[in-house]
Amino acid sequence: MKVTRRQLRKLIKENLLFESVDPRIQRQIDKVLLNNWKIVIDKSNSPDFVSINVYEEGQEKPISHLKMTLSGCYPGLSAYTIGFVKSSEEYGIGPLLFDLALETAYSINPDYGIYTTRGSSQTPMAAWVWYKYLDRSGEVTIEQIPVEFMEDCTPDEEAFGFYGANVPDDLSQYTDAMTDWGMTEEFWMHPRNIFSKVFYKKNNDVTSMLSDKILYI
Repeated sequence: MKVTRRQLRKLIKENLLFESVDPRIQRQIDKVLLNNWKIVIDKSNSPDFVSINVYEEGQEKPISHLKMTLSGCYPGLSAYTIGFVKSSEEYGIGPLLFDLALETAYSINPDYGIYTTRGSSQTPMAAWVWYKYLDRSGEVTIEQIPVEFMEDCTPDEEAFGFYGANVPDDLSQYTDAMTDWGMTEEFWMHPRNIFSKVFYKKNNDVTSMLSDKILYI
C-alpha cells in the first residue's frame, strides 16, 4: 500500500530532527516513502561486499542498484569503493544510493568511509555526486589521501571517466593532465580532486528516516 500525501507530510514532520540531511537527498527520501519502494541492503556473502537494491512494490527486478567493495590503497585505510551504480532518470535516486552507501559503511565500522571507483568507468553523473560531497562538509567528513600514497592510490585510467565540459571550472587548468593521465602532486592535493579523497558520514540520519523501508540481509 502506498503512503498517502497526508501520511508523507506526517512522516516528514516527525523526522524534522534530521536537519543535517541535504535537501536533494530529502526529496529522494520522500520519493521512496511516497511510492512505497523497498530497499534491500545485502551483505549476506560478506560485509566486504555490499549491494544496495531498490525495488518497486511487488517487483523482483531492482529499479536502482549500487555495489560497494571494501578495500584500501594504503596501510591503515579501510574504505569501500563504489564499483557499480545504476539508477535511471525515471527514478532519480542515484545520489540517495551514495548516501545509503556512506551510512552503511559507517554502520559496519565507524572508521569506514567510501571513495571513488579505482578501476571501472566513472560517469559524469557519478562524478558530480562526489563533487556535491565536497560542498556538504557540514554533514560529510572529507579526508585527504596523503601525497606519499599518490602512486598506490591513483585510480586506473578508465576510472577517470570525465573530461572537457564535465570538468568543474576550478579544475579546468588540470584538464590536460587529466586527459594525459599525468596527475601531479599539486593536482593530487587540490581540494577539488575527488579521486584523492575519502568520504565519511558519521551518522545514520538517512537510514533512520527510511528504516521502515529497509531490509538488511
